[in-house]
Amino acid sequence: SANDVWRILKTELAALDDKAFLELVNSDRYPAVLVRGLVHGRNFTDRYALTPATPGAFNAYLEQNNAYSKDHFAQARLLVEAGKHNMAHLNITATFLNVPTLYNTQIFLHADPEEMGVVNSYNFTFEEFLSMVPETVPAEMDCTAPMVEISFEFFSTDYAEVYSGAVYLPLTQEQADAFTARIR
Repeated sequence: SANDVWRILKTELAALDDKAFLELVNSDRYPAVLVRGLVHGRNFTDRYALTPATPGAFNAYLEQNNAYSKDHFAQARLLVEAGKHNMAHLNITATFLNVPTLYNTQIFLHADPEEMGVVNSYNFTFEEFLSMVPETVPAEMDCTAPMVEISFEFFSTDYAEVYSGAVYLPLTQEQADAFTARIR
């Protein structure tokens, strides 16, 4: 649960020296825990990135997130394999973590037949992109290894429901290098 991640994160934050703590709170490349509160009538919001500097919290978050989103991601893959991603208005955003050559690189894939068909960055097709990442969403992750965060959203075939989520997939060095070569 989110409480478990927060409990682990508090312990790991307390063990960081000042320099490591500042690097963590100033990091914008990683998922984060947002803490909001009210003290003496004043609202505050703090952001604590989940990075390899907080491996217990980061791994707990990755595992919980993947468990929650893996089935919907499998549905999104099936839509692409069946050629129905346009009908479902599928959107995918991919962000690379722990891949220095792809720092600040995002891949956007958007299918909307009512607007302009498939829109993408770096001229990827849905099929090509999905062929370059693992098919299986892992139960456990190594937060220090190269990975890709895939955020997605799509409609059910009757447009009654919207499915969205994000999964984190490990990348081998060869997969990371293939993305780098394809994008750069």
